[in-house]
Amino acid sequence: MKGRIVPIAACFTVLLLSAALAACQPEHQHTFSEEWAFDATHHWHEATCEHGEETEGKAEHMWDGGVVTTAATCESEGTNTHTCTVCSATKTEAIAALGHSWDDGEVTVPVSCLLDGITTYTCTVCDAARQQTTPATGHVWDDGEVTTPAGCLTDGTTTYTCTVCDATKQETIPATGHTFAEEWTTTETHHWHAATCEHTDEKDCYGEHTYENGVCTVCEMEYVSAGLEYSLHSDETCYVVTGRGTNLDTELIIPATHEGLPVKRIGDRAFKDTNITNVVLPNSITFIGSFAFASCQNLVSINLPEGLQSIGWAAFQKTAIKNIIIPWTLSIMEEGAFELCVDLESVSFANGSFISTIEMSTFRGGSSLKSVIIPAGVNHIEGSAFRSCHRLQSVYYVGTQDEWNGIIIDDSNESLTSATIYYYSETQPTEAGNYWHYAADGVTPVKW
Repeated sequence: MKGRIVPIAACFTVLLLSAALAACQPEHQHTFSEEWAFDATHHWHEATCEHGEETEGKAEHMWDGGVVTTAATCESEGTNTHTCTVCSATKTEAIAALGHSWDDGEVTVPVSCLLDGITTYTCTVCDAARQQTTPATGHVWDDGEVTTPAGCLTDGTTTYTCTVCDATKQETIPATGHTFAEEWTTTETHHWHAATCEHTDEKDCYGEHTYENGVCTVCEMEYVSAGLEYSLHSDETCYVVTGRGTNLDTELIIPATHEGLPVKRIGDRAFKDTNITNVVLPNSITFIGSFAFASCQNLVSINLPEGLQSIGWAAFQKTAIKNIIIPWTLSIMEEGAFELCVDLESVSFANGSFISTIEMSTFRGGSSLKSVIIPAGVNHIEGSAFRSCHRLQSVYYVGTQDEWNGIIIDDSNESLTSATIYYYSETQPTEAGNYWHYAADGVTPVKW
């Protein structure tokens, strides 16, 4: 046992001596180059001792603002060089080419109608030049001028002028042929489209009327009685119907125009003693002459058109008219206008009609007359105006009772004064009495 302990102790002693010797050795110091080493992104000092992997002061480059080392031109790039402020490493970056700066250009070859134009542009930086072509415009024609008008049978010419170079060209205007109005021209028997060209004798679609239900199937003219006699009025502005002529109609329809002028008057005795039964007057009629329809014993109806101004003496004497409406435009109705019309049942004056006097014998002998409207403007009813109107029951006065009492009523009007008088009121009266108003048609009387 004693022999084993000695070697172990000896070994332990050796170890302690080695550690003591090691602790007494000085620490190793790395040495570095004073020059900078660098790559693209960093710089550092390299070790000069055996530990070559060691570095000192390694850091990213600190780049300055750079210096233009190659200036950019209009067409090529330039170069800007940056230097690290620590280690003098450098890097470069491209400066974009400037591009040309063109002036406003100069027209070196003017454009024309048939030739291309050229505009030359110069760079204000490098004096380089480029050209731009402007295509030829072609002629720019104005709206043209008719230098030879076309006729119905001859061609015309239109001349066009170029607004750029004053060149001209011509086009033919085909002959128009005769031109005609769109509306129909009509007479009592025929219709046609009248020429609007200089050949006024030409007519288009000339033909006789063909009627269906009283309307021409071609020109849509309503049937009018043909063959009547006319005379031109003294002022030459209208026609007067003077007689029946060759017409045999019993239902008479007077046309509104004749030979291009209005028909405004029915002449004295124009249809006296004829067998007509009905008459339709156009709105153009303003005057009916004395005895115009007198003694037409079969005449049961006639319209008095709005616009009628005057009815002559005994114009409808001894006719079989049953009802009559006097238009508001009438201002003159002479004596005996409806005298001895024994079938006359009612007389209505349209609202606003008649200026001031119902003439003598106007309705004398109207033995069937049952009602009459008296306009407010009437201030005098002459003698026998309503004589022998034995069935007259209702008088509708367009005024008040006081106004009615102020009317001068001459002798032989007992039929009128013995009838029931109704006084006009727009609204339904609150007091008792005889009152009336017009129906919606402005003609028919309605009792309140």
